[in-house]
Amino acid sequence: MSKVLGIYGGHDCGACLLVDGSVRVMIEEERLNRFKHGRPATARGAHTPGLPLRVLPSLRVPWRSLTYCLRHAGISLDELDAVVISDPMLAELLPMLAPERIMVVAQHHLVHAHTAFWPSGFDEAAVLVLDGDGEAYINGYEAESGYVFTRDAHYEIFKNTYERDADGTHLGLGWMYANISALLGFSSPHSLLDEAGKTMGLAAYGGAEPWLQEPWIASHGYALDFSGFSAWVAKHGLQSEFALDGKSRLGKGEDGVSATAANLAWKVQHELEEALVHLARELRAATGLTKLCLAGGVALNSVANGLLSREKVFDEVFVQPAASDCGQALGLAYMGHVALCKREARPVQIPRAEHVYLGASYSRGHIAALLERSQLAHREYDDESALIAAAAEELAGGGIIGWFHGGSEVGPRALGHRSILAAPTGAQVKDMVNERVKFREGFRPFAPSVLAERAAEIFEVHGDCRFMLTVVRVREPWRERIPAVVHVDGSARLQIVAPEASPRFHALLSRYEEISNVPVLLNTSFNLRGMPIVESPLDALRCFLLTDMRALYLENVRLAAPDPQPWPIRLRPEVAIERHRGRETLLRSSDSGSLVFADPQGRLMAALDGFGAGHSVAQLAQGDSAWAAELTHVARRLLRSGFADARVGELTIGLPR
Repeated sequence: MSKVLGIYGGHDCGACLLVDGSVRVMIEEERLNRFKHGRPATARGAHTPGLPLRVLPSLRVPWRSLTYCLRHAGISLDELDAVVISDPMLAELLPMLAPERIMVVAQHHLVHAHTAFWPSGFDEAAVLVLDGDGEAYINGYEAESGYVFTRDAHYEIFKNTYERDADGTHLGLGWMYANISALLGFSSPHSLLDEAGKTMGLAAYGGAEPWLQEPWIASHGYALDFSGFSAWVAKHGLQSEFALDGKSRLGKGEDGVSATAANLAWKVQHELEEALVHLARELRAATGLTKLCLAGGVALNSVANGLLSREKVFDEVFVQPAASDCGQALGLAYMGHVALCKREARPVQIPRAEHVYLGASYSRGHIAALLERSQLAHREYDDESALIAAAAEELAGGGIIGWFHGGSEVGPRALGHRSILAAPTGAQVKDMVNERVKFREGFRPFAPSVLAERAAEIFEVHGDCRFMLTVVRVREPWRERIPAVVHVDGSARLQIVAPEASPRFHALLSRYEEISNVPVLLNTSFNLRGMPIVESPLDALRCFLLTDMRALYLENVRLAAPDPQPWPIRLRPEVAIERHRGRETLLRSSDSGSLVFADPQGRLMAALDGFGAGHSVAQLAQGDSAWAAELTHVARRLLRSGFADARVGELTIGLPR
């Protein structure tokens, strides 16, 4: 039995354990440390038998992920046959008894290619890797690469490298899209990685405009010439005059979307799609192969993936669900397993990916202990069918629920194990989930999950739609029946659910269909805006308590939304309160930025002083129900924004510091 651990230490770092070529467990660091993209600051907190703690400054080793994988498998580092890492500096930080077992693979795009090919189930395929930038070379950084893979060998077909433009702008498909996303305001202060999906969603509201007519990319074989994009940037800049955020003051339409922003989003999406299809055609012509695998962050563009499938450039297309750098640990582990097989002259046997539920499961005992600490009322179900029936009835009645079951999904899509679910049949449901649960922009669409047996009846299915990575058209008769999951252009990012992939989620969809005659649910990731998808039962409970979800289904337990008014709320010590413009109250935090509340009479400012002293909403409202409702809204916003913590039983509820 061979055991290989892949460890990736860049952004979106994590770890993956393979046993005999199959994934035993895989996790992203952000799911454990609760910070987007998950780069840990230190090794502090990592401890497991066989893994001595070394506290070293400024480590980028995903210690929590590494520990999680080993603990789940019940093994230590020295029991591994190989540890595969992306940076030779990491080798000095791993306390292994046999350091010769450490393999270093510093070939970023090749690692992505391995993540795409091996779980596809194909015997041979062309592989296309597209991201912002990978390895750095003398002549620039890699951004687009093509390969041919078989189960015995692989070789490179092409590689596009770029240097920064004269004004410092990064080029390449990934960076072009990231630059425009940042221009639209879709990035955090710390990263350009966050919100390219917002640009993709916004693009459906836009179209061609005279100021966007000139092509940005010229194609010459595999080479992509970004002179047009550079000229556009030189003319318009990437600064204030186009610094939009989807709620821009410029040209809002009836959907509340800036026409200027939407048209710019459409332009960059169109340019990306044209280039992707072109590169795929070039690969097909050069290789003669009929199957294509995709990886790299650009491969998460489900609209472009849908176009590629509809165009039938290749007969079959497989997109790695963990296509971004969150899949690098998987690719490193695959490369280690392949190397061991070749060293021992045995065939490489890696199974097709049937699902992505690769995180660890949590026991009923673990959940019972958590609920005892929370002191929250709940109901346990010994009969799974009764729990599923209760959840389906709640959904059919208009409830929005949290759904937590089994091992967590890898990659950015929640596929029924860490999901927020709702009925898709009400036109207002999308706005309810956006405004009261996810707290995100109203133009962003939600995805449908559908029973595999009825998918083709409702959607124009093209290719592999198991992992919510392909946008398809919704058939006309169904668009009015499931409006909450139909985007403005009649499309949807589809997940097809088969019983063998997720039996409980399939059973829930089936029970909901029996009630409603609709085999579809709205499915969005179990997190809030800017928060990683929940991993543990505690993460799920915290997220649930900060929203207006009706109930949380936590394995065999149902929790109804509790009344937050009795919770003691305490502002964090670094928060300062001040009057602003005479009609607002402003809160400032060195960690979380600022919050502004309308407060013309100053009443809220006095209440916030009460939160500073750890009072509850009930104490401050003193029986005034309208004031209590307003304070509850304020308290939840403070908690969601990292300005305060709440005490719920023995638990502290709030964002991580």
